[in-house]
Amino acid sequence: MPSYQHTLEDARGQSRLLDVIQNCPTSTDFADKLNSVTRMLMKRGNWWETEVLVKICVTGCNIVWPRYVGTVTGVRFCCFGQMEVKNNWYSIMGNLGCGNAAGYGAYANLGYGGWLSPTMFDRQTTPVHTQITGNNGKFIRYNVVKPQDVGKTIRIFGTQYGGQPLQELDANGNWVAGITLTAAAPYAQSSVLVTRIDQITRERTQGMTYLYQYDPAMPGTGQIQLAVYEPNETNPQYRQSQVTNFNQIQSGEGANSEKVWTLDAMVKLQYFEVVNDRDFLFISDWDALAYGVQALNFDNQNDTNNSEVFFAKAIRELNFESRDKNPAQAFVVKARWMGSCGGVVNPI
Repeated sequence: MPSYQHTLEDARGQSRLLDVIQNCPTSTDFADKLNSVTRMLMKRGNWWETEVLVKICVTGCNIVWPRYVGTVTGVRFCCFGQMEVKNNWYSIMGNLGCGNAAGYGAYANLGYGGWLSPTMFDRQTTPVHTQITGNNGKFIRYNVVKPQDVGKTIRIFGTQYGGQPLQELDANGNWVAGITLTAAAPYAQSSVLVTRIDQITRERTQGMTYLYQYDPAMPGTGQIQLAVYEPNETNPQYRQSQVTNFNQIQSGEGANSEKVWTLDAMVKLQYFEVVNDRDFLFISDWDALAYGVQALNFDNQNDTNNSEVFFAKAIRELNFESRDKNPAQAFVVKARWMGSCGGVVNPI
């Protein structure tokens, strides 16, 4: 993650923003407008500090990305080189050259590796970093670290042992989806064996919280961490990717003698709201944010023309900042010789 320049507290004292937001700087309305503008501008481009290079270690072909990853735009594994990144269509498109309807991803997963180069493709989202192991189900434990978070709840949606959906009785005696765990010391534990977690909702906390699976048949080693949640994660969703022909990529060795692969990835950051004074802003260009607030104000008044004009002004300022931070002479263009595959490759 980059080192960000400004916080919400800085924005509350920025004169240009105060002029256009016109709400008390300590109010939630002030932060709400700033959040709305940031969210809208991040969808309109890859700006300075919103697209970053990260280094990650993985232990298998199914990769769950950290919370801050919104979109993976490029990836390379150590000793392998740049890898193609594909969307969901990769897993179902037929390989016409082999006369078979199975997708490219399906071929690689069935073990026909060697003629397909490793490729990464999207696998939607998941609320946990690690899915529950085995088919017999495990108890789920929820840990909080701050005393003030005891009593906070987490709801888990998925399936229990036997293939039935997770359900519980509500206050009116009706069966509703999901099960609720209420944080306690030292932990809260489910009363049913859970086989899969598909969705999570949780109350905001003051500290980090942790989700584990627990197998009572293995009391010494039966606890495995499934997820780590930050205080403001109320509906956690993490991007997933799958790598085909993973065995072709050279691996290293982890602390427990497991295989570990190191990758470099160019990622666009996932937008998060700023709530507290010490929360950092994803976009720190005051001029762009001020124009964005003016665009939002016009949009709220159904003045589409002026709204688009000021959004264009905001985007222009962000383009100026990107050009200033990433001068044209710093970009790399790769050219292949005549007769080789590909031709000219330009990352932008």
